Amino acid sequence: MNFFILYRQHDKVRAAKFASMPSASDIPIAFNHEERRYEKSGVELCDFDHLLNQKNELCGFSFSGYDIWFPQIVESRLVKGNAGAVIRDSMLQFILTDDQPETLENDCSQGVGNWVYADAKSDHMILIPEITEWGKLWERIAFKIQTENIPLPV
Repeated sequence: MNFFILYRQHDKVRAAKFASMPSASDIPIAFNHEERRYEKSGVELCDFDHLLNQKNELCGFSFSGYDIWFPQIVESRLVKGNAGAVIRDSMLQFILTDDQPETLENDCSQGVGNWVYADAKSDHMILIPEITEWGKLWERIAFKIQTENIPLPV
């Protein structure tokens, strides 16, 4: 099973990709990044959807119910003051492309499972499974997958 990890770097939301975690029971208990330790919080955001551009490319992720399940995430460094984090139509959206697409479509996939990690200074990361087995939800990824200076699982 493959996963995306969403994290903040230089005032932008970034995504790295992890592979070879066979199941949800193998989810890391923590991540280390930029001299900080992010522990699994025990709280998940509501189900997520994919944000797609007109070319059916994956541009980001959207979470409904963030204000019910984990309201403090809005005050975290991952969201606050971050150009890629947007609250629109009661949805918390993470747009990972460098430019803002003219239109974004929510694919309503309602992907199940995500894990929120928190550090001691009000910063968060979100681990999301890469869901492709429900059919071709997106053709390709429109954002850069980070490969350097990424969070490392503990």
